Amino acid sequence: MSRSFQLTLIVFLAIFTVLGLITALARPATPQMTPICSSIMTPHLEAKISPGENLIYCASFQLAWNQLQDRIIRAPIQLSGNPRDAAILNCQQIKEDALPAGAYLAKAGQLTQDFLTALNRELKNKFGPNAPPEVKEPNARGAFLAYAYLYKAMTFPREFEALEEPIIFSAPDDNHIPVEGFGINRCHRNSDHQQLRQQVKVYDYRNENDFILTMAGRDQEDVLVLAKVKPCATLLKTIQTVEARIKKSAKNPTSLQEDETLQIPKIFLEMDVAYPQLQGLQILNKGWEGSRIAKARQWLRFKLDQKGASVKSEARIIIVRGALRPVRNYIFDRPFLLYLKKQGHSLPYLALWLETPAWFRVTGQQDNKNQP
Repeated sequence: MSRSFQLTLIVFLAIFTVLGLITALARPATPQMTPICSSIMTPHLEAKISPGENLIYCASFQLAWNQLQDRIIRAPIQLSGNPRDAAILNCQQIKEDALPAGAYLAKAGQLTQDFLTALNRELKNKFGPNAPPEVKEPNARGAFLAYAYLYKAMTFPREFEALEEPIIFSAPDDNHIPVEGFGINRCHRNSDHQQLRQQVKVYDYRNENDFILTMAGRDQEDVLVLAKVKPCATLLKTIQTVEARIKKSAKNPTSLQEDETLQIPKIFLEMDVAYPQLQGLQILNKGWEGSRIAKARQWLRFKLDQKGASVKSEARIIIVRGALRPVRNYIFDRPFLLYLKKQGHSLPYLALWLETPAWFRVTGQQDNKNQP
């Protein structure tokens, strides 16, 4: 009987040596779709896996923390309240040697215009068109920035097939959602399928709901791991369990056989989060009294389809002595009130409550010259 490799549930997706591990919701191609489940971004791998939640991890924040710990504070970072996240980050589970040298830039220093200019120049020189937008932060006396940027594109040696029919993804709330996918509709003996089959290694297949696959990139620098398994308590424990299974069966991995099916959901995710469990906390290390973490943010964009996987991520940690003046933005991109009145009067002669953009000028729209 042929096995069916229909990945209707991704417990974890990892690009080793790039970012450790990402877990993500399988989604249709339209990124604007409301997520079926909530998604949580974690700064470390020891976060708990909870039913109904996607858990996302990227190593960029750990790289920025390492810079702060090693180059600025020069000791394990002690924070008020002794938060668990800080203790775990201080262990530096992921270091720079876990990533390809060309895939990241990590830097820390006093937050001055000279530092930002040098940082932006290095990013542009290293990543070219894939560099992030210019890094801008308000200069503040006594402030420091720890920064990390990660970019990696892993291309499959041969492009997989886009599936003609959707995958019916079974969400934890018993919803069955049709999502776009890629893979191999059904393996045949032709040369195209034979090459695609060789790109996939199968480890410790137990049944159609318990197996592990790996796929290597064209440059053989990274490996994508897809594991349809029962999760352990934490992300780290789940990875370690899968890695142990891979190691145990490493001597005899198999490939896809004739008439077997490979179906993987396409994934597109983008998240920009702050870590309130770290922001605002005082630094207790000797010599840093009166300092606090003013910003702890991370941004991630991840894509997986028949061509391969791509990762972009940025992390920023800012520490200041005293309060950092907030940068305020005045953007009318939600419903707002507008009115005109005579100076000294409390009631207007024109008032608008703008709930929709019906009367706004649409980008590219031509003026009506007949109107006053």
